[in-house]
Amino acid sequence: MDKLKKYFVKVLPVTVATILILSIFLIVFLLLNIDLQGYFLAFDIIVFFYFIYLIFMVFLHNREENLKQQIKYLEKKNLSLRNEFLAKEKELQEYFLIWIHQIKTPITAGKLICDSDVENENAKNVKKELIYIEDYTNMALSYLKMMNHNTDMDISFVNLDDIISPLIKKYAILFISNNIKLEYKKLNTRVITDSKWCMVVIEQLISNAIKYSKNGVVSITFNKDENYLEIKDNGIGIKESDLPKIFDKGYSGFNGRQNQKSTGIGLFLVKQILEKLGQKILLESKIGEGTTVKVYFNMD
Repeated sequence: MDKLKKYFVKVLPVTVATILILSIFLIVFLLLNIDLQGYFLAFDIIVFFYFIYLIFMVFLHNREENLKQQIKYLEKKNLSLRNEFLAKEKELQEYFLIWIHQIKTPITAGKLICDSDVENENAKNVKKELIYIEDYTNMALSYLKMMNHNTDMDISFVNLDDIISPLIKKYAILFISNNIKLEYKKLNTRVITDSKWCMVVIEQLISNAIKYSKNGVVSITFNKDENYLEIKDNGIGIKESDLPKIFDKGYSGFNGRQNQKSTGIGLFLVKQILEKLGQKILLESKIGEGTTVKVYFNMD
């Protein structure tokens, strides 16, 4: 019934126009006392084309209704596939989250065992590798959480020293073993950000500075005039051709391929986090001279 109603609504303007034209013709013929034989001829021609129009409109209407049904079916199918995909994605994320949390236990146990034998050089080397494993694990965990669109952000005033000091302590063995001099004095600076995600960002940048700066210097300072944290190293630097792509997902660049230590996720993750926090990052580097990274914070 609805289909029929829609059809009549479509043809109604033409039907009314046809009746109106025929009526006007008839009135004109009658007023001018013209032989009605010509009117009946015109009447037959107009009605003929009108019925052709009706048949054509029936065809178009049926085709349109069929297309609408197909679209509804495809939309329903698409929604079903999307829900199925989201369910599988959630299941996969939950599995990896559980796996990552579980693997943290043997990593922590391994570090404690190494700490119990601080004089053993092999134990020190194992601890260094455990730190790298822990870094990759934390990176994977942060990546999974960041890719979740429901990720919470707790924006508040954060003391940067409370974030940086534990990281320096964590990476102390790498600073020593890589013969890297650390230049850092307490910043005594509070910024507006999310402390948890800010720590992920700073840890990744410090880890990168250590990774590519043997026998060098890493400095951590804060520019209060422009409100940015600067992490600078005089390591191997980044090729100019790699700079436009360093924040791309999966891009490790020449240094990453040479050292086989880059996942291509770290700086991508940093960029994603800072975009969600509404912050900006600037990276400058020259091959053989080192890298400078500036993380800008929002003004209070």
